[in-house]
Amino acid sequence: MSVGAISSASAVCWKLMLSVAMVVSINFLPWATDMAAAESVEASECDNVSQYYSQASGLKGDKLKEKLHEIIAA
Repeated sequence: MSVGAISSASAVCWKLMLSVAMVVSINFLPWATDMAAAESVEASECDNVSQYYSQASGLKGDKLKEKLHEIIAA
C-alpha cells in the first residue's frame, strides 16, 4: 500500500468518525435541553405546604371546611 492510499483511508476513517459523533450529538441535544429546562423549574406557591394552608390555621368545623375549599378552588 502506498503512502497516499494510507492517508486517503485515514481521512475516510476520520470523516466517518466525525459524522457518527455529529449524529450522536444532534440526537442527544434535545434530551440535554429538556434536562436543563427541568432543572430550572421554579417551585410554585403550593410546594410549601405549611405556607399553602396557613390561611386555614386556627379554624375549625365549617369555617375550616369553607377556607380549605376556598384555598384548593383557587
